[in-house]
Amino acid sequence: MQNKEGMQMKLTNESSQQDTETGYTIQQLRMNFATVHINCGVVRWDSNDRVPFDDMLNDFRDLGLIDRADVLLSQDAREIDNEAFLAEYAEAQKNRSPEQIAEERYEARAAHGAGVKMVNLFTGEQYTT
Repeated sequence: MQNKEGMQMKLTNESSQQDTETGYTIQQLRMNFATVHINCGVVRWDSNDRVPFDDMLNDFRDLGLIDRADVLLSQDAREIDNEAFLAEYAEAQKNRSPEQIAEERYEARAAHGAGVKMVNLFTGEQYTT
């Protein structure tokens, strides 16, 4: 969070929800921080080992729970995680069985109707329902 002069502001116990990027209370942010672990400067949720989104990282930083370097390392780690996930997803899409493809297209037609052009934004696959 930045003040009118563009300087980084710190959150305190007296800060309101409007002062946070997430809209969470300071108490909720502290409770959320209790459910992360930090390894080599990378912040990850205990529940799924994923890096929190930037708004949460920034609120943790503004509360003084992590520093700017932790935010940057975490953002880099999230980018690497996302690239690996998308590569795995694209490979899985290539290896679908004819039955899986038919089921996906059946569901798309049921949801959107016949004659709708569908595009998978991640793989570029296109078809009409």
